[in-house]
Amino acid sequence: MRIVAVSLAVLTMVAQLSCRKTAEVRTFNAEQIADRTRPATVEIVTQLEVTVEFHELTLNKDKLGAALRQRLGGDVSSAQQGIEAGLDVLLGDPGSFLQQADTTRTVTKTISSIGTGLVITPNGYMVTNAHVVEPEEEELKEAVVSSISDVAGKDVEDLRNLVAQLTPGRSPTEEAEERFKIALARLYARGSRIANLRRSVDAVMGSTGSGSGSKARRMPCEVKKPGTPIPGKDVEILKMEGDDFPTIPLAANLNEGGVRMGTDLFVMGYPGDVALNPNFSLPTRLQPSLTTGIVSGIKDMTGGWKVIQTNAAINPGNSGGPVLNNKGEVVGLATFTLRAQDGTVPQGVGFVVSIDLVNEFLGELNVRPSPSHFTNRYLEALNAWEDHRTTRARQLFRDLSYSYPESPAVADFLKQLDNGDPAPHTVALPDSPRPEKADSSRVGPHAQRNPAVILLVIGGLLALVVVIVVLANR
Repeated sequence: MRIVAVSLAVLTMVAQLSCRKTAEVRTFNAEQIADRTRPATVEIVTQLEVTVEFHELTLNKDKLGAALRQRLGGDVSSAQQGIEAGLDVLLGDPGSFLQQADTTRTVTKTISSIGTGLVITPNGYMVTNAHVVEPEEEELKEAVVSSISDVAGKDVEDLRNLVAQLTPGRSPTEEAEERFKIALARLYARGSRIANLRRSVDAVMGSTGSGSGSKARRMPCEVKKPGTPIPGKDVEILKMEGDDFPTIPLAANLNEGGVRMGTDLFVMGYPGDVALNPNFSLPTRLQPSLTTGIVSGIKDMTGGWKVIQTNAAINPGNSGGPVLNNKGEVVGLATFTLRAQDGTVPQGVGFVVSIDLVNEFLGELNVRPSPSHFTNRYLEALNAWEDHRTTRARQLFRDLSYSYPESPAVADFLKQLDNGDPAPHTVALPDSPRPEKADSSRVGPHAQRNPAVILLVIGGLLALVVVIVVLANR
């Protein structure tokens, strides 16, 4: 009996070890990866409010007066003739007669962008790319140039309207308007500066409402540890306030994640061409997309950290999104593609910041990824659905929907169960990328404008013409 008991104990232990080993190496197809990753893959929306300050412009009356007197001589029959001549002189060489005033004005430009992030702890810690959140120098320069261009364009528009009022039947030529705009822009640019910069970062956790009443559910985020865009360590750690958020597991490192040349990779994210396309409904746009590929290679960056090269499609808006192995573990973040000298983007050459670098950032904050209560219950429901235990799956998903009505993944599974749709049996076909970042898709910029300065310029011109006419008629 003792031998039998020992034998049974040994067999039981072997069976347990075998089951444990099987659980550890369980792999998933693309459809299963998408189902498990979707709830915790979030859209990151960053807004930068850039306030640009520059000098207002005024008319150099002495210089314009001298040029106008030379042109008119003593022959001025009317104020209208003087006005027309003054406009001709001014528009012939506007840069010679405009100058910076002592007063300044400001214009606020808003730049919006989207990227992707992933939630890793129940209390709202998230990971994304630094370039999704951190303002880049080129973006700020673009905001300054765009602000100046907007103001100059508005001034030209006001000039056109005033000329039509002052000289009925006449209007500036396109060439004259362009000269005027260029002169304004050059003068505004001198000494312009960024007077203020405000940033807000939100994670979009699905949507509320339905149909035309749908609204994105945004959660404000705080930057806990910033990184630096490529070629720097392009990782950023954010945090939302709350608890029991959906989470995604991270691989311990590249080796344990099984990352080597030829292994499968799965990329989840929010490509901007979809997420920003108004032809799709808002709830649809707020669903992440999946692309697949393999590990093409592993490269060392000059900063001493690794990136994964992949042929999986990585598009603008994917930046910061999870890249997973076939065990559903995050092995890196979709980060950048390459741009050729002719400006084209080679297809099938994307790069992924490795999980080793992500874990380095998390370690410095002493943040340990862990599954949430929601995630454990969601996976239980998902396993029941995949095992065709329909009644159990419906009950579990319905319980989740009461606690998390905003979760689109839970709502979609309930809809499938209520419609009697069967669980899948086959692998779903995937979608068939500066360094070029993956990248946060930019929207805007948009500006807030102050009243046009050109009114002051024209007012000065009119006053000058009146003086010259009076002097000429003495």
